[in-house]
Amino acid sequence: MRPTVYIPQEPMRKDPLGRWVSKGLDLAATAEFGDIRIVWPPGAAIIGAETTAEVAAIAASAYDEQLDYVVALGSPTLIAVLAWAIGNRGKRLRMLEWDTRNKRYYSTISK
Repeated sequence: MRPTVYIPQEPMRKDPLGRWVSKGLDLAATAEFGDIRIVWPPGAAIIGAETTAEVAAIAASAYDEQLDYVVALGSPTLIAVLAWAIGNRGKRLRMLEWDTRNKRYYSTISK
């Protein structure tokens, strides 16, 4: 089974017409660590969204603490909700951190 890299939310912005467009962040560097899974769509927010906890619970249930990683991208609140949901299931959080000098991700594992 190939590992999964969970990205809470792809970095997006609204164009002048109000459409969501990518900020152009190249996520290909995460491919070394697994297949990308974007957890929430652009514009998702915790305020007024009844399904936020449900989506986090589904992702946390599928998350494999031995194989998978999380990259802290997107809404800070959604990042926190996903990390909380993983921890709430008793799973260890494995994160990828970007090294700007070496232009690559490195694994950081919580204890």
